[in-house]
Amino acid sequence: MLSPFRAEAVADRTKRQQLDHLLQTTAPSERAVAGAVGLLLIGLAVWAIFGSVEVGVTRHGVFVGAAPARVKLLVPAHAAEHIRPGLEVRVEFRTGDGEVREMRGEVAAIAEDGVPSWLAGLAPAAADLHHRVDVALEGAADLDVPHGTPCRVRIALGDRAPLALIDFGRS
Repeated sequence: MLSPFRAEAVADRTKRQQLDHLLQTTAPSERAVAGAVGLLLIGLAVWAIFGSVEVGVTRHGVFVGAAPARVKLLVPAHAAEHIRPGLEVRVEFRTGDGEVREMRGEVAAIAEDGVPSWLAGLAPAAADLHHRVDVALEGAADLDVPHGTPCRVRIALGDRAPLALIDFGRS
């Protein structure tokens, strides 16, 4: 005689159970979120390799001389090694009436040491400022900016792939 449990097990063996519905691990909405995050990460990786980011140096400078006005600024040695004559420059300054203006120009020269005492006195806390950068402005012949007017200078060093900006422990 067969055990009643054995007879039931033999009978159930022929039935198919739908375990897929019982053991569903993720909902369709969760799969959509995971897919969107995956696409975002793939897009970020493609941009990091093939995209570009403008790299530059931003410092404070001063206007010197009469027309044509020029801008001089001090930069640390580690930044000066990337700056060369001809690089594009944007200069922001306030006019006498408080209006913010922006002018474009280019690096005219860069000199190691040779920082005049009056210019070095403007940045006494910066001990490593050993390079002076001279900027020639476009359309500065008729610009009337007082000598010593402070400004913000952005020197564009070029475009780089975002992945190239990551320092992987190399110093």
